[in-house]
Amino acid sequence: MGVTFVRRIKGAVMLALFGLFFVGILLELVFVFPVLRLLACLSGPHPSMMQSVHSFLFGIWLFLLKVFGLLCEKAPIGSLYKGPCLIVANHPGLFDVLFLIRRIPLLSMMVKSSLAVDLPLGKIFKLSGYIPAPKAGNVSPVATLLEARDMILAGYKFLIFPEGTRSPKGELRPFKHGLFRLARMANVPIQPVLIRNDPPFFTHGDKWRYPPFKISAIRLEFWEPMAPPEYGKERQYADMLEARYREALGLKLHEGRCAVD
Repeated sequence: MGVTFVRRIKGAVMLALFGLFFVGILLELVFVFPVLRLLACLSGPHPSMMQSVHSFLFGIWLFLLKVFGLLCEKAPIGSLYKGPCLIVANHPGLFDVLFLIRRIPLLSMMVKSSLAVDLPLGKIFKLSGYIPAPKAGNVSPVATLLEARDMILAGYKFLIFPEGTRSPKGELRPFKHGLFRLARMANVPIQPVLIRNDPPFFTHGDKWRYPPFKISAIRLEFWEPMAPPEYGKERQYADMLEARYREALGLKLHEGRCAVD
């Protein structure tokens, strides 16, 4: 059976699974959201409850990806820091965040504002304790940082992708340093998570209708937690961590970036 034919069949399956994903969103909006919204009105918000629903539904969907030979997960390496912290991860594919949600309880994160409008998921995001990324001129970045800090202080782990968006195939984008301030503001450690994805599955620019021929495998590696950056050293800290990720992935350093000590 030809490689192209198999990939196109997988693309058709992927389209059907995307449809199932949106059905899951509708189920949350129609059946789950009203109940949890009522509970939030009566006894205050409980983001962990909505997150547990996400984890359950994502687990079913990711299992189907595995069954149809699209994407599977290998056993993670290392141990997750048990308390509140800043989770820092690379972003090789479209669905790696779903594996992080499945593996990390009490996980808050920043989400694209466009998703809240286009899907729409704004109400679900808010009830989940997720924070919309600020749009230029609309929301102060400082206010967003303070909101994220409050989630950490409330006992949650907060996820950031310092690349800002998905990685190009076989590469790593330069790490942005601004969000590393969160760990210092909340006085919590940083938990680096290296995500390996082979072969790459829906990297930046990939077409969803043409998945890889072989089943793609994702593995999470939890590195030892790190102390937060000192005041004014966020840029150097981001460069240092990027260098560690590049070394682990076998990628070259960008010119001007610091090497791993």
